[in-house]
Amino acid sequence: MIIIYKPANGDAVDPIVILDYTRSDEQYSLAQITRYVFSLGIQAAKGKTVNIQNLKTYSLDYSMVFSHSGINYGDSLKTKFTATILNAPMELIGLLNIKQYISEENINALSTALNKIIDPQAFFPTGAFVIKPNSNSTDIISRTFMLFSTPFNFDTRRLNSTLELHGSEFDSMVMRLKFSVNINKQTPLLSQLKTIFGAQGFTVNVDPQSVPVLSSLVPVVDRYYPPSTINSVMDEVCRDNSIAHVTDSDSKTIFLQALRPNTAPRDGTKIFTFNNYVPGSNVISGFSLQNYATCNFEAEAVDVKLFESVRVYDDSFNPGQFDNLRKLPEVIPVGKARLNGYRFYVLEYSYQDSRVKTSVSIRGSNNWLISNFKLDVFLENKVYQGATL
Repeated sequence: MIIIYKPANGDAVDPIVILDYTRSDEQYSLAQITRYVFSLGIQAAKGKTVNIQNLKTYSLDYSMVFSHSGINYGDSLKTKFTATILNAPMELIGLLNIKQYISEENINALSTALNKIIDPQAFFPTGAFVIKPNSNSTDIISRTFMLFSTPFNFDTRRLNSTLELHGSEFDSMVMRLKFSVNINKQTPLLSQLKTIFGAQGFTVNVDPQSVPVLSSLVPVVDRYYPPSTINSVMDEVCRDNSIAHVTDSDSKTIFLQALRPNTAPRDGTKIFTFNNYVPGSNVISGFSLQNYATCNFEAEAVDVKLFESVRVYDDSFNPGQFDNLRKLPEVIPVGKARLNGYRFYVLEYSYQDSRVKTSVSIRGSNNWLISNFKLDVFLENKVYQGATL
């Protein structure tokens, strides 16, 4: 289910719900729809009044993908939402008025129109999606986003139309607020960050596993960070000091995680298996290993977060696939066999939802240290470092 909050008159939004009643997992009642519209509207509509009396619901054939990646550090606050809707009604097609951009015929006028994106909540619709959990979970999977593009096209015979929705995570304050940061090496970094961002209305929290390291971590360099957005400043600070960060826009909280082998994310409770031999596990469809310790797999949809860890138990009985990976200390007996478990840190996840399938694809690393630099480049440099001419 996709919920769109369309700007209305005044400080209000009109909710539009897109679902597919031909699917068994999309049989929502009006009461359920209303509950999700209100609960997600608190995050997506950002304090605006939701005109529930103007709620409109459409049953359409749609597919959507929502991705959140932290592989290239610095992009971990960026998300991507894409949805394709077949034969959408005209009200959906008119969500974003592209005419205000394509009607401009000189660069100055176009720049003025594009500058409206600086505060997206005032000019662009926002949205959210809801995915029902599988049988092993009771947690509803949902995310919010801002829509910034809605291209619409007919096929060559003009019989069927396709409306695409493109969106990303947003926070007006994070996008607009610019300030400088001055970090010194004489004071622990965490206390400095709490003071600096506390003055901007943000709370800095630390993953419990990282508290012993970050509470006493001294910055590696004295540095002045010039005026920039909160996201950009945190990117630079974290790169300099080997830290990961994720910002919760709704609670104005910055979560910090040390990127060191002895302070990797705490062990996760979400379990994945190939043949479901472990009770309560989520079934994997496809699994591949790359770059020594990195895996890619698709599984039943379950709520995952960036940089947390998940467990994979090898009940495939396919020898050799996990031989080079680090095992969890405990094993699970299954008949005469003993299943080994492996922990993977989530570097990227992507949800897919359509008539064809509902799933989550995860890219994870079995080694927190290796995931943060290119091992082959490191080894090559070591070879040349020892070479004599």
